[in-house]
Amino acid sequence: MVTRMDRLGRNTLQLLELVEHLEKKNVHLVILNLNIDTRSATGKFFLTIVAEFRELDRTMIKEKQQAGIELAKQKGKYKGRPKKYTEKNSKINQAIEWYGQGSKTVKEISQVLGIYEATIYREVKSRGIKRSI
Repeated sequence: MVTRMDRLGRNTLQLLELVEHLEKKNVHLVILNLNIDTRSATGKFFLTIVAEFRELDRTMIKEKQQAGIELAKQKGKYKGRPKKYTEKNSKINQAIEWYGQGSKTVKEISQVLGIYEATIYREVKSRGIKRSI
C-alpha cells in the first residue's frame, strides 16, 4: 500500500516491472490517493494509463525547463552553478602550484588545503597543466 504513485518508479516501465515483480510474490499494490488496486484488471489498466499521463507530464515539464534555460543562456542570464574555486582563489592556485612542482601528491594537497582531489584534477585538466617530476 502506498500513498502516491510517483514514489514507486521514475517511469511507466519501471512501475509496471515493479507491479509484475510484486505479483510474482503474490503481493498486490494499492495506491491510496488514486484509489487504484492491482488485484483487478481495471485497476491494472487504470494504473498503466495514469502512469503514462504522469510520465508525459514530467517529460513536458522537463522540456519547458530546458527551453527556459536555453532562452536565459541566450540572454546571458543563466551561467549555471557558480564555481567555488576560480583562478582568483588562493587555495586552488596553491594546489595547482604544488601539483605542477610535483612536490606533493594530490592526496597530500587535498588534505593540507581542504580541497577535494576531484576538484584539483578537474582544475589541472581545465588549465592544461602537466606535472614536472
